[in-house]
Amino acid sequence: MITNARKTDPPDSTFRERLFAEFEQICRQCSAPERSTQGEANADDFAPLMDYFIEVAKGAAYGKNEKADEVFELAKTNLYPPKITALAESFGMMIVKIEAREMQFEQAIRKLKRANRELQEELHQYRANRDGTSQ
Repeated sequence: MITNARKTDPPDSTFRERLFAEFEQICRQCSAPERSTQGEANADDFAPLMDYFIEVAKGAAYGKNEKADEVFELAKTNLYPPKITALAESFGMMIVKIEAREMQFEQAIRKLKRANRELQEELHQYRANRDGTSQ
């Protein structure tokens, strides 16, 4: 299975070579001659690759995007098979959209907390004025 890339690892040639070597190994596993009696691929042949993308999807769902660099690397055209590139582009877009929504939610929460504090202060001031204990 493709290993985790640290956020600090730049997608340089070493990173690409490691990723490509691991990807080739998965592809060899997926296309091994003993994969079926007819010479056609079956679902189990693609299990390692599917396991990798399932792991990426689960991580994205829980906000853990350690594999984002690898996904974006796989999305590079002319380096990997077109269907893998398309799948990686889809996962990459999913990761970006989830991160953007999280940022929007965090910003909205900050605004709501600020508005709540202001309302609490106004309510406190109103009660103080109403009770004749203005400050």
